[in-house]
Amino acid sequence: MSDQKEEELINHEDKLPRIAEDSNQDVIDSKPLPAVQQVKNLIVEMQETNQTIEQLKKSNSEKAIMIIPLIRKMSSEEIVETFDTQLCTVITKHFQEFKFRKELRLLYSIKRIVKCAAEHKSLDVHQKFSQIFSDSGLRKKIGYNIVEQIPENYGEDDYIDDDWMMEDELQQYALIYCYMISISQADNNLLLHCGNILGRNINFLVYMINELCQEKQLKEDNKNQKGDDDDDDDLIFWIIDLEEILNVLIYTMKVEQNRHEIIQNSSIFDEIEPLFHIGCQKNLNCPHCIAFPDSINTQPLHLLALEVLAQFEEDLDNPQIFSISNDNIIAHIAPSIIAFALQSSFQFKYSMIIEVSTLPLVNLSSLPSQKQFSVNLNLLHNLIINNFRLAESVASYPNLLPILIAFTFYNTNKIKEQSTDDNENTLEVRNQCINIISEICQYCGNQIKNKILIEMKFAKSITLAVCLGGGSKEQSNAVIQSALYCFESIIPLMIDDEIYENQSHSLNSEIIEEIEEEGGLEEFDSLNLVRKI
Repeated sequence: MSDQKEEELINHEDKLPRIAEDSNQDVIDSKPLPAVQQVKNLIVEMQETNQTIEQLKKSNSEKAIMIIPLIRKMSSEEIVETFDTQLCTVITKHFQEFKFRKELRLLYSIKRIVKCAAEHKSLDVHQKFSQIFSDSGLRKKIGYNIVEQIPENYGEDDYIDDDWMMEDELQQYALIYCYMISISQADNNLLLHCGNILGRNINFLVYMINELCQEKQLKEDNKNQKGDDDDDDDLIFWIIDLEEILNVLIYTMKVEQNRHEIIQNSSIFDEIEPLFHIGCQKNLNCPHCIAFPDSINTQPLHLLALEVLAQFEEDLDNPQIFSISNDNIIAHIAPSIIAFALQSSFQFKYSMIIEVSTLPLVNLSSLPSQKQFSVNLNLLHNLIINNFRLAESVASYPNLLPILIAFTFYNTNKIKEQSTDDNENTLEVRNQCINIISEICQYCGNQIKNKILIEMKFAKSITLAVCLGGGSKEQSNAVIQSALYCFESIIPLMIDDEIYENQSHSLNSEIIEEIEEEGGLEEFDSLNLVRKI
């Protein structure tokens, strides 16, 4: 089955961006109109009816082929501005009347259209295309084609395997449908089928990538053999496929209902989980490491995998998650957070200077980007919020706690580096770090609470975070609300702790004294209404 799938996928050369454009581009005039206008003209011509049915079929098939390279040339904004209900209706009609759905290249073009719509940041664009996909019948037709290929009695007959899910055409339909429902309401039954289809393909791709990496490593370990460039090409091929599926899952699961359906009714988390171990640092001696050749950049794939894994909140509570100990989980995630801190200006403020020489497992020749930092921090946040067992491991990891505390007043405006959505990122970083430390204080002993709140001046840091605000009024209120929630969750626990009753009251007094020194109580009192927002 694997060999058959490999042969089928290799035949679809259009999936590789390095393959030359289709030869049909030759029919385009040497001085063509802009791609946008050419697409419009071709689709208008496809609506003409002054031909016989057979002539129309042949003519429209040729025109549809010509549209494919033109859509590739169009920017995302051009696609968003060009495609409307009329154009999408013509494409849908082509599916219905001429059974052109077997042409994968047209599917790739449709997928590019729906992907551009899903990835656009404007809510107005999302609403516009949600209506377009519905009114044109495209969404309905894609859903119909998925259902049409599901074997009869599948799920009831034990003799029906899931090889049918490996058809490339069906995978493209599932990807298109998932992009569509990321901006519109989903049919739960169809989403269930798409989740199973994508999960089965992820299973295959992860298996193939792992196998090729192991074969490559064996060849490199043998001094008499050199690595085969064909192996790298195969790996790149599978990586492109896998990245595409992970990307669509990120957008699909942003909708809470979609995320719930996928989490409850598919094995996607289990299929993606091995990707947590892509390129584990050698110092960790991780037995589950997937070691890629140095010539292949695996960072995009790894970040996509971590981003998707972080959304499976129910699965993060598994005591055996990632098949390693709690300490090792943190050891995989923390270095990127620590290394990013080294290049940020906050380390020179508020006496939070960190000695580079004491940082473990950090490769200073390759400092992480803000994207790497954000993805790893988000995963750490979701892990500790959903898995209290990790609290001790986070608290005991060298240098991680002071960095998390320092990030409660992190401000990208003071850092000379490029980043997107600085205000939103600043707010998210502060809130996540406050939540992480709050969880540690709730589930760790009083000795750690004292270290965090008093010795490491977390009470002071939270007050500073409130005073700095989060940018807009709404962002400032959100930071204050997180700080209030943090104190409300920590202090009562210490007061009610019978075992450490005396120490708890003493610690509580020290916290209040620390806040008063920073003028924090007045700040909290004046904005106490935030809790009612």
